[in-house]
Amino acid sequence: MRVIINKDTCDFSVYAEKEVVEEVEDPLMQISLAEAKMMDVKYDLGDIVQIPIKSKEFGRIATQNAKNVILQKIREEERKVLYNDWYCKEKDVVTGIVQRYVGRNVSIDLGKIDAILPESEQVKGEVFRPTERIKLYILEVKDTPKGRVFPCPEPIRIS
Repeated sequence: MRVIINKDTCDFSVYAEKEVVEEVEDPLMQISLAEAKMMDVKYDLGDIVQIPIKSKEFGRIATQNAKNVILQKIREEERKVLYNDWYCKEKDVVTGIVQRYVGRNVSIDLGKIDAILPESEQVKGEVFRPTERIKLYILEVKDTPKGRVFPCPEPIRIS
């Protein structure tokens, strides 16, 4: 399947992509050369034919599945963009807001993402209060299943 979305008008078209073959073994993935030639004479063996699908013919469950797949792909792309943006900031100093303690680690809000300041990277005896602004040195950017983690050595307080 291929979905083409017009970013300006938000219109979309759905196409089934099928490979042109001599003998069809999988009708969902393949189309015969004779059928392809009836659609357009330019098709040859090995080509990919895009067959338009009317989305109004989809059932409720198929529509929900398609929506979930599209939303998942959008989230993955957003995560990639965030990762690439923050990966470029490794070895930089940034400002964050203390959110809460997670065990002995500190969760810090950096805007669109959260950072974790592990206990091993904290100054001994220093206590952080929620909503307090601190400066952090980004030691490493990791892509984790729960989001990005930024271990940061010794935070620098903002006066």
